[in-house]
Amino acid sequence: MSVVPNKPAEAYDFAVARQTIWSGIPTQIGLTAADAAAMADSTDAFAQAFDAAVKARAASKAATEALAQATRTMRTRIADNVQKIRIFAESTNNPTVYSLAQIPAPARPSPLPAPDQPREIEAVLNAIGTLTLRFRTGRNNPGTAFLISRKLASETAFTFIGTADVTRSPIKSFTDTTLPPGSNNVQYIITGQRGSVRGASSPVFTVVIGGVGGAPGTATVRIAA
Repeated sequence: MSVVPNKPAEAYDFAVARQTIWSGIPTQIGLTAADAAAMADSTDAFAQAFDAAVKARAASKAATEALAQATRTMRTRIADNVQKIRIFAESTNNPTVYSLAQIPAPARPSPLPAPDQPREIEAVLNAIGTLTLRFRTGRNNPGTAFLISRKLASETAFTFIGTADVTRSPIKSFTDTTLPPGSNNVQYIITGQRGSVRGASSPVFTVVIGGVGGAPGTATVRIAA
């Protein structure tokens, strides 16, 4: 194990604690006066260098903080001016302002894709006679309404009857509360719409109530217990 501590400050304390003793009796402990004096000079040099390093680190920290503040101030001033230039260009409807100022014109936002096509439609007939549809959509459907259209066996065209519940989940649901009593064959189409953009409609989904189904896109349901 080394007698001299590894850490600089501890090594300094070790030397200072023995400096006066070693200088007073150098020959009695195998040293010369020059050896003791050289150690004293080295501890003095360390103390001066350590003090200078502490001050330099403090100055460096202060300079770094000043640089960070100056950078924030500069970026704020630049951003404020860029914003004013853009407002001026838009208010005067003059796109040449951007080239004069040598800044890029704002990029036009990319249009969102059409809503996803609803899929994996299921139906549940509730005890009170309402019918709940559940279906899956993609996750890329912000601001999308899913429109439900229905056609009864006695009708020749589909009629819009409402929109699915708005949730973040890709699983949506809609409860048909206007299903006429005695209906036994009902068809649904589900379409996503965002603003004026409509997505692909689901295939026609047929619900056979209390009968025999089995064809693709057909669900056979009975009143739930």
